[in-house]
Amino acid sequence: MNRGKKRCILALILACVSAQASDAGRLQQALRPWHPLAVTRQHDTVTVILNEDRVTPARYEEVIGNGVCAGIRCRRAPSRYFASVSQVQVLNRYHTRGYVLVEPAALCDRMGQATGQRALLILQSHTLIY
Repeated sequence: MNRGKKRCILALILACVSAQASDAGRLQQALRPWHPLAVTRQHDTVTVILNEDRVTPARYEEVIGNGVCAGIRCRRAPSRYFASVSQVQVLNRYHTRGYVLVEPAALCDRMGQATGQRALLILQSHTLIY
Protein backbone atom coordinates (compact mmCIF):
# COMPACT_ATOMS: atom_id res chain seq x y z
CA MET A 1 0.00 0.00 0.00
CA ASN A 2 1.44 3.35 -0.90
CA ARG A 3 1.98 6.16 1.57
CA GLY A 4 -0.96 8.27 0.31
CA LYS A 5 -3.46 5.47 0.87
CA LYS A 6 -2.13 4.87 4.39
CA ARG A 7 -2.58 8.54 5.26
CA CYS A 8 -6.10 8.55 3.86
CA ILE A 9 -7.10 5.48 5.88
CA LEU A 10 -5.53 6.93 9.03
CA ALA A 11 -7.41 10.20 8.51
CA LEU A 12 -10.72 8.35 8.14
CA ILE A 13 -10.11 6.35 11.31
CA LEU A 14 -9.25 9.48 13.28
CA ALA A 15 -12.33 11.28 11.94
CA CYS A 16 -14.60 8.42 13.07
CA VAL A 17 -13.07 8.31 16.55
CA SER A 18 -13.26 12.08 17.04
CA ALA A 19 -16.87 12.16 15.79
CA GLN A 20 -17.86 9.56 18.39
CA ALA A 21 -16.05 11.48 21.12
CA SER A 22 -17.74 14.75 20.18
CA ASP A 23 -21.13 12.99 20.02
CA ALA A 24 -20.63 11.71 23.59
CA GLY A 25 -19.69 15.24 24.64
CA ARG A 26 -22.83 16.65 23.06
CA LEU A 27 -24.92 14.02 24.85
CA GLN A 28 -23.23 14.95 28.13
CA GLN A 29 -24.15 18.61 27.45
CA ALA A 30 -27.80 17.60 26.91
CA LEU A 31 -27.70 15.81 30.27
CA ARG A 32 -25.98 18.67 32.10
CA PRO A 33 -29.02 19.54 34.33
CA TRP A 34 -28.69 16.11 35.99
CA HIS A 35 -24.93 16.46 36.61
CA PRO A 36 -23.83 13.06 35.29
CA LEU A 37 -20.49 11.83 36.56
CA ALA A 38 -19.84 10.13 33.22
CA VAL A 39 -21.38 9.45 29.84
CA THR A 40 -19.58 6.66 28.04
CA ARG A 41 -20.14 4.46 25.05
CA GLN A 42 -18.84 0.95 24.69
CA HIS A 43 -19.84 -0.83 21.49
CA ASP A 44 -23.64 -0.49 21.26
CA THR A 45 -24.24 0.56 24.89
CA VAL A 46 -24.30 4.10 26.27
CA THR A 47 -23.89 4.35 30.04
CA VAL A 48 -24.93 7.42 32.02
CA ILE A 49 -23.64 7.51 35.59
CA LEU A 50 -25.62 9.89 37.79
CA ASN A 51 -24.22 11.46 40.94
CA GLU A 52 -26.86 9.82 43.12
CA ASP A 53 -27.03 6.85 45.48
CA ARG A 54 -30.31 5.69 43.94
CA VAL A 55 -31.84 6.29 40.53
CA THR A 56 -35.55 6.76 41.15
CA PRO A 57 -38.15 6.05 38.47
CA ALA A 58 -38.93 9.77 38.31
CA ARG A 59 -35.25 10.67 37.81
CA TYR A 60 -34.91 8.03 35.09
CA GLU A 61 -37.97 9.39 33.28
CA GLU A 62 -36.53 12.93 33.48
CA VAL A 63 -33.11 11.87 32.17
CA ILE A 64 -34.56 9.95 29.22
CA GLY A 65 -37.56 12.14 28.39
CA ASN A 66 -36.12 15.58 29.09
CA GLY A 67 -32.45 14.79 28.53
CA VAL A 68 -31.75 12.10 25.96
CA CYS A 69 -34.89 12.31 23.79
CA ALA A 70 -35.38 16.06 24.15
CA GLY A 71 -31.69 16.52 23.37
CA ILE A 72 -32.18 14.67 20.10
CA ARG A 73 -35.31 16.67 19.20
CA CYS A 74 -33.61 19.99 20.02
CA ARG A 75 -30.37 18.86 18.31
CA ARG A 76 -28.30 19.13 21.51
CA ALA A 77 -27.55 15.41 21.14
CA PRO A 78 -26.92 13.90 17.72
CA SER A 79 -29.62 11.52 16.45
CA ARG A 80 -27.06 9.54 14.43
CA TYR A 81 -25.34 8.70 17.73
CA PHE A 82 -28.30 6.49 18.70
CA ALA A 83 -28.69 4.83 15.30
CA SER A 84 -26.20 2.13 16.31
CA VAL A 85 -27.00 2.12 20.05
CA SER A 86 -29.09 -0.78 21.34
CA GLN A 87 -29.37 0.38 24.96
CA VAL A 88 -28.84 3.30 27.32
CA GLN A 89 -27.99 2.44 30.91
CA VAL A 90 -28.81 5.04 33.57
CA LEU A 91 -27.00 3.97 36.73
CA ASN A 92 -26.22 5.24 40.22
CA ARG A 93 -22.75 6.45 41.18
CA TYR A 94 -21.76 2.94 42.28
CA HIS A 95 -22.70 1.37 38.92
CA THR A 96 -24.89 -1.13 40.79
CA ARG A 97 -28.50 -0.08 40.28
CA GLY A 98 -30.53 1.74 37.70
CA TYR A 99 -32.49 1.28 34.52
CA VAL A 100 -31.78 0.21 30.97
CA LEU A 101 -33.53 1.75 27.99
CA VAL A 102 -33.77 -0.66 25.06
CA GLU A 103 -33.87 0.64 21.46
CA PRO A 104 -33.46 4.35 22.31
CA ALA A 105 -33.72 5.68 18.74
CA ALA A 106 -37.12 4.06 18.13
CA LEU A 107 -38.33 5.05 21.58
CA CYS A 108 -37.44 8.73 21.20
CA ASP A 109 -39.27 8.88 17.87
CA ARG A 110 -42.39 7.32 19.40
CA MET A 111 -42.23 9.47 22.54
CA GLY A 112 -41.96 12.60 20.41
CA GLN A 113 -45.31 11.78 18.82
CA ALA A 114 -47.06 10.91 22.11
CA THR A 115 -47.92 13.09 25.10
CA GLY A 116 -48.60 12.67 28.80
CA GLN A 117 -49.39 9.22 30.11
CA ARG A 118 -49.07 7.68 26.65
CA ALA A 119 -45.42 8.82 26.40
CA LEU A 120 -44.73 7.46 29.89
CA LEU A 121 -46.27 4.10 28.96
CA ILE A 122 -44.08 3.93 25.83
CA LEU A 123 -41.00 4.67 27.95
CA GLN A 124 -41.89 1.98 30.49
CA SER A 125 -42.41 -0.59 27.74
CA HIS A 126 -38.78 -0.10 26.62
CA THR A 127 -37.30 -0.15 30.14
CA LEU A 128 -35.52 -2.92 32.07
CA ILE A 129 -34.22 -2.82 35.66
CA TYR A 130 -30.44 -3.04 36.00
